[in-house]
Amino acid sequence: MTVFHRVTEGKLGSRDGCVIEDEVSQEFLDRIPGGLFRYRADDEGGTIDYVSRDVLAMFGCATYDEFRAITGNTFLGMVHPDDRERVAAEIAEQISAGDTDAVAYRLNRPDGEVRWVDDRGRYVVDAAGAAWFYVTIIDITEKMSYQQQLERANDRVEILTVLSRDVIFDIDCQNQVGEVFGDFDARFGRAPQSADLILRKRCDKECSIDLEVHDIEPIRAVVERGDFIDMETSLPNVEGDPIWCRYQSFVLFNEAGCPVRHVGRLLDTHEMVMREASLRKKAELDGLTGVFNREAAMTRIEQALATDECRGGCSLFLVDVDNFKQVNDGFGHPEGDRVLQEIAAFLSRQAPGCSAYVIGAPGLVGALYNVGITMNDVNPDYVVVGETSSYGFENIQKAVTLVLGGAKLIGTNSDLTGPVEGGIAPACRALTAPIELATGRSAYFVGKPNPLMMRTGLKLLGCHSAEAAMIGDRMDTDVIAGIETGLDTVLVLSGVTTRKEIDRYPYRPTYVLGGVGEIPGER
Repeated sequence: MTVFHRVTEGKLGSRDGCVIEDEVSQEFLDRIPGGLFRYRADDEGGTIDYVSRDVLAMFGCATYDEFRAITGNTFLGMVHPDDRERVAAEIAEQISAGDTDAVAYRLNRPDGEVRWVDDRGRYVVDAAGAAWFYVTIIDITEKMSYQQQLERANDRVEILTVLSRDVIFDIDCQNQVGEVFGDFDARFGRAPQSADLILRKRCDKECSIDLEVHDIEPIRAVVERGDFIDMETSLPNVEGDPIWCRYQSFVLFNEAGCPVRHVGRLLDTHEMVMREASLRKKAELDGLTGVFNREAAMTRIEQALATDECRGGCSLFLVDVDNFKQVNDGFGHPEGDRVLQEIAAFLSRQAPGCSAYVIGAPGLVGALYNVGITMNDVNPDYVVVGETSSYGFENIQKAVTLVLGGAKLIGTNSDLTGPVEGGIAPACRALTAPIELATGRSAYFVGKPNPLMMRTGLKLLGCHSAEAAMIGDRMDTDVIAGIETGLDTVLVLSGVTTRKEIDRYPYRPTYVLGGVGEIPGER
């Protein structure tokens, strides 16, 4: 059988008049990289009559007999069963238009190892009228692996852009071409333009990008058959602290309902979540008292009642907080805002249209602003000091300068200290003291124990002093304020004053209780 021939060069190396001299040896053919084989093109399956040594090696065979046992000595027997129908169709289609074909397929290895080859064949009819395919194959397993990874990456990008409605672009600046992934048209109602993607240029080169928008409809159809999860969650870091992220997960199932691919991502949302939590907390918490407002409290109660723990019934406890004194001093009771308004009204009545420099919580600033008192840190009529956690040397220096310049010093209450979580914190009188000492001016305290505050409270509540009681944890402000206003007084020992300290004062409370929890209910 003559398969390959060697040609003889003509005179002086010329190939003119080349003639066939003899056949190429088997040894020569086996040294050519890649696999070589020939099979019949006019019988079923394609009977093989020649294979090179590299073809045997691709199948893991040491002998031709092993190869015959695996393949049945046919071309289709070489092809993986799942690829045979496709390969046969592709070869037939290509040969109908010419005498060469190019296909890729997996070899039918007995050990199941995936081995891809690139097949290049030529259709030849010999002198005897027999039709043959002369074929070379090259191992492209690594190349196919890279290609599959690239295809998976492209699919992954398209799946995530469909699920998240993101638009991703990739621009080749040198060649002025770009790719756009995602449904830009659905979001903006038009096709993308260069100016949409290049908001800030980094060079002087004129940009006119030829954009290719990838069609996402095929992947959209795939997504509709899968299962998608989109949720905010947290994962612990190495110290066990929660790190927030947005978990997006998509699972694609086959026809049997088994998952075949799981694509997802963890978006870094930690900083955003913490910022939102801070803003939400500020919105939910009363700016003055630091306790939940009515809407936030009801929302949290409803959420708690909807949990599995409460489905079978539960109890709701209203517990006295550790910093009750701070809340009380900050007018955290139901009439607190109205009392702040009365303090503001007092200043407004004393000097209509006045201005003030305020050291205090937002609730105090808002109350003053609502009655027409403007904020002024240059030449105000009043310097007003209230409860606040944002107090520093700059506040003291500014207040001292303004008071020495003629501003009157006002304090919201005369408490020196108040209990907080972890100990005792300076209260309004302590915050006012440096200003008094530096200026030699005494502050006028509108709040307790000033009877003005107590009478204002009774007026707002619409009741007589005989119908009310003053409850507090300080002998020097709460109890004395109640006594001077003609109220029954209740000293609770859950705050500043202890039982031993009561005897230090020349007056006594009407009742002494361990805490507000001991106050009897309505009879």
